[in-house]
Amino acid sequence: MIKVLVIDDDDLFRPIACLILKKGGMETIEAINGKTGFALARATIPDLILCDITMQGQDGLSLLSDFRNDSILRDIPFILMTGITDPETMREGMARGADDFLLKPFSAETLITAVKVRLGKHNALRHEALESKSRLVTILEATPDFIGIITVEGILRELNAAGRRMLGLNREESAGIMRMSDFCPDGPEGQSFESILKEATTRGIWRGETILRNLSGKEIFVSQIIVAHFAADGSVRYFSTIARDITDARKKQNELRLFGRTVEAAGNGIVIADATSTDLPIIYCNPAFERISGYLKEEVLGRDCCFLQGPGTDTNAVKLIQQSLAEERECRVVLKNYQKDGSLFWNDLRLSPVRNDQGRLTHFIAIHSDITAAKESEEKLRRSEELFRVITENAADLIAIVDKGGRRVYNSPSYQTLLGYSPEELKKTSALDQIHPEDREAVTVAANKTLSTGLGQVTEYRMSCKDGAWKSFEAHGAAIRSQAGEAEGLLLVCRDVTRRKKAEQERNLMEIQLRQAQKLESIGQLAAGIAHEINTPTQFIGDNARFLTDAFSEISRLLTELKGVLEAPVPREASSAALEGARNVLNKSDLDYLLKEIPLALSQSIDGVERVASIVGAMKDFSHPGAEKVPIDINHAIENTLTVARNTWKYIAVVQTQFEASLPLVPCLPGEFNQVILNLVVNAAQAISEALNGTTGRTGTITISTKLLGDHVEIRVSDTGKGIPEAIRDRIFEPFFTTKPVGQGTGQGLAIARAVIVDKHRGDIRFESRCGEGTTFIVDLPLSSE
Repeated sequence: MIKVLVIDDDDLFRPIACLILKKGGMETIEAINGKTGFALARATIPDLILCDITMQGQDGLSLLSDFRNDSILRDIPFILMTGITDPETMREGMARGADDFLLKPFSAETLITAVKVRLGKHNALRHEALESKSRLVTILEATPDFIGIITVEGILRELNAAGRRMLGLNREESAGIMRMSDFCPDGPEGQSFESILKEATTRGIWRGETILRNLSGKEIFVSQIIVAHFAADGSVRYFSTIARDITDARKKQNELRLFGRTVEAAGNGIVIADATSTDLPIIYCNPAFERISGYLKEEVLGRDCCFLQGPGTDTNAVKLIQQSLAEERECRVVLKNYQKDGSLFWNDLRLSPVRNDQGRLTHFIAIHSDITAAKESEEKLRRSEELFRVITENAADLIAIVDKGGRRVYNSPSYQTLLGYSPEELKKTSALDQIHPEDREAVTVAANKTLSTGLGQVTEYRMSCKDGAWKSFEAHGAAIRSQAGEAEGLLLVCRDVTRRKKAEQERNLMEIQLRQAQKLESIGQLAAGIAHEINTPTQFIGDNARFLTDAFSEISRLLTELKGVLEAPVPREASSAALEGARNVLNKSDLDYLLKEIPLALSQSIDGVERVASIVGAMKDFSHPGAEKVPIDINHAIENTLTVARNTWKYIAVVQTQFEASLPLVPCLPGEFNQVILNLVVNAAQAISEALNGTTGRTGTITISTKLLGDHVEIRVSDTGKGIPEAIRDRIFEPFFTTKPVGQGTGQGLAIARAVIVDKHRGDIRFESRCGEGTTFIVDLPLSSE
């Protein structure tokens, strides 16, 4: 039954209207004012409302606005009744949503007809709306986009099937109790859902990309629109939203962006040409192509693909490119191209066709690689290999490459020249087979050390010739490493040193002979000096001996006479003649003189003997051979040398010694060390002699000092000679170099001194010199014997 709400404050008209409607088969509800009518309408939800415009309190037009703003009552047909014919009032009523007007008074038939017509139209509209809604719901349910209604409070009121799938809701789960913010974490730029709703409220609409997180926690990137729907008073009634899943599109977009960035950052030049045009114009090139070609992108776009070619470009390569373009197929060529400034470069060019979904050619992609450096390296490698081949095939030395197992990888032709083995014969042997058995262990140790440390070793060993003879070789080894840095084998360069070894032996023999000659020269000088030194005490020892012989003869005669007197039978009665004879002998013998001089002669003779013994002792210590190092007293050794060499300096120099008394014993070869000091003292004396130039009454000074300095002892031998000229200082220690006239020196003294100190004692010898002032030779001897 049709339910009609009649709102009128006229107590006569309202009941009549209700009675007419009831007779027309309708149910009526009465309200005496707008407030009561609005409340009854919310409580009963009538099918139609009849309302007078002029009422006390709230009028009909204001009440109409309330109905149309109410979400429950807004669609109920609303007929205004009025007894005043005022077009303005009627327009206002229609503007506020009135469905019809009835002018009072009206007949019962007019009322019934107006109500039924309006309800008929309303029902038709409702039916049409329901059909439209059904169609719209079908469309909304079928659309793949998220579509929903959101209340002002943020509740997700309505949601289509796609939205449910997107959020992970099943059909039984109601969306009306869920907040949209529960599915919206902060957006890509940190924008919250609440701030998005505020922006939609302010602007009426919000567009952007955001993220939805469904019930399983999966995040979905969406492109979303949120529209604010406003009431007549300007307040927001609700929000509608449409969101499209762009996760795959965003992924593809990111992939395209990554691909584009990869192309932009690629080290190879990439060019894309339009294959739909006959001249294949370039439509894209990356920065690497700009760098390789020297052209800017603006200078490249629109040109054909052949502009890098020039006079040096291989015509065969160009024909291959043209044929590939004509046949729409891939190709790869290496050819010479030219940069913008005319510089030539080698281009490794790869062409690839691009087709659309229908298989039609649309583009060509050309990838350019500048391989100039590789070509140059290849050429250098070729030249190196050629150079290696020429060197190895013509080298006089043996050149070999062996792996870690000692197997031969390469042997130069010189193996046949020097040893007589052919390449075929060498392949059957290992690298150690030709090496002397006594030398194999040392060779193996050196090879392993080179492989483990990477440091090349120098080794000498003997190798057998095919005819059974042995030759000596000096081998320089170097490790061959892989790209990973691991040792893969050895490169050996072996020089035939057989002649050199023989020459060394002869030279060593010569050096021994020269040293012996130098020693003999020194011995000759020392012998003359020592003979002179010993001659003086020997002379006065002889004089004293002759004096003592004569004195003994005199005393013997006197004693004989006295013995005769004393042996007489009667001594007291001895003849006066015997006594007189004894007296004469006593007077002749000058006994007092003899008794005084004989003790002096004996003392002088003893001093002379001791002097000779001292010189002989110094000679013995000086000439101590010593094949091995022994600890010696350096100060005592120098004193002995000064004693032995005294004759070389005593007339031209004063020797001063400044010895450090607490020096420890120093490991030395005593004889050879003494020889060094002797050479330095003799040189000092000769330098002083040259400076004095025969001047009489003058002498120079030789100062010898010793001092302990850390782990070594320093010995200084200084003279006051002329000094060493600047021009010859670099040659002082050279063998056979001398400034003395021919026949006055071998030039071996300082060379031998350096060999003894540096080579045999692991010490050092150097000098400081000032022209006109003198020279100081400095010898450093280590305290360690190693």
